[in-house]
Amino acid sequence: MSDKTTAHKGLPGQEMTEKKEGAGVNADKLNSIKEQVREQIIKRRMEEQGMSRQEAEAAADSAIAEIAKKAEEERTVGAREFDHDFLKVYMNDPFIGTVSSEVTKVADYDMPTAYVGVRPNGRRHEVIMGFNPNFFKSLSPSQRQGVIKHEMYHLIFQHIFERAPGDKDYQILWNWATDLAINSIIGEKNLPDACLIPGRAPIDPATGKEISGPYADFIANAPKMKSSDFYFEKLREIEEQQRKNGNNNSINIAVGQGMNSIDDHGKWGELPEEVKEQIRDKVRDMLEKAVKRADRTNDWGSVPAEIAEIIRKILSREIDWRAILRQFIGRCRSMERNSTIKRINKKAPYLFPGYKRKYKANFACFIDQSGSMSDDDIAMLFSELESFASETDLDVYHFDTEVDERSHTVWKKGRPFPPAHRTRCGGTDFNCVRDFMNRPENRGKWSGIVMLTDGYAPTMGQIIGTRVIWVITEHGTMEAVRQGDLAVQMKKEKQFKRY
Repeated sequence: MSDKTTAHKGLPGQEMTEKKEGAGVNADKLNSIKEQVREQIIKRRMEEQGMSRQEAEAAADSAIAEIAKKAEEERTVGAREFDHDFLKVYMNDPFIGTVSSEVTKVADYDMPTAYVGVRPNGRRHEVIMGFNPNFFKSLSPSQRQGVIKHEMYHLIFQHIFERAPGDKDYQILWNWATDLAINSIIGEKNLPDACLIPGRAPIDPATGKEISGPYADFIANAPKMKSSDFYFEKLREIEEQQRKNGNNNSINIAVGQGMNSIDDHGKWGELPEEVKEQIRDKVRDMLEKAVKRADRTNDWGSVPAEIAEIIRKILSREIDWRAILRQFIGRCRSMERNSTIKRINKKAPYLFPGYKRKYKANFACFIDQSGSMSDDDIAMLFSELESFASETDLDVYHFDTEVDERSHTVWKKGRPFPPAHRTRCGGTDFNCVRDFMNRPENRGKWSGIVMLTDGYAPTMGQIIGTRVIWVITEHGTMEAVRQGDLAVQMKKEKQFKRY
């Protein structure tokens, strides 16, 4: 945000800033708007109440002064007034409170309610929670703390990195689905009435009345403690049925009736890839710290045991996978070095030349497309390949008993990946990859290779000067992995485990 902010010291490890209302508005433009409003008031008083010009001007000046006074009173509601609520969450909910303490709080009068997002901070980016102090003032203490937890759960489940595939309507459904999953955990007693909560009819915040319609009926009868994927699929089924019935505007009708997320999800999924990776690392560090505190005190606060277990799995799965991948990339990089007289040899100074390392590693990826690989396996391998491509560029080839050189594609970080597809369907022979890699024109071309396979074939022979990592499908075998190679076995995600 480029708006002027005033810094406040918050909880330990937490910065709090206040975004001044109207700070980005040009003074001349603001005066012009005020003058237009004044003229409108004068005109209405003269036409509707029969006032003279002088009387109408005095009435307009009095009305504008009253509006300004009320706005100034509202602006006096600042971030510091709600420190107690953030402290309560920190004390009573060790896990969520620790995550919250790592997030910068922003008093933002330009947003109607609250949000969690990312903003630049020097050369890096930081995670922020924005909230409108006037909105917080309208809530009870338990509701304010519920909104804080709501925003932290969006961060914990990493919703800020995601958008539903498809058009804008699907994005609205995804917003509803994530709120239903989170609010089910927090409970309706701890949230504002306008929140979407499974098992309770949605309420129009403008009228306080229950909303009707197909989506509202589903939510009113929806089971609690399901994941965002579950709610999204159910809502999507309703939308498809509405289209079949000739109603192509059903979602906008529901939004017009007042059914919407209580917070802002506007910038989700729009982060550049390099920023996304940086923030993922930061969020992962937050979760690690929060889990350690909750375990040390043996107290997860209001987090149900089922959710605590899911958080552990999310954290351990991501850390394990990235650790293995980075270890492999690091090993390959350490192998790339050339002698140079411009560097001093630390073991034999001035007797032998030093070394200059090459820090950009290139990788080739070989996808097993033999008959033993199901289409689901192929799709899963393509999905896993995206994890590699987020770390470095890849040359991708398909193989069965021979390498399909016509299938060669280059996957680059930050670019869209092709959909899963087949080009081969024969037996399996890992030595075709060995022969391909040992060709004179291919020797030393890649720092390492990735073998994506079910492992059902004889062990591969030696590849000259290149390291290998094996990615084995869930029901595959590790028996073909050569001694000294790195290997990881994929596990399919259980259905509806993305909260």
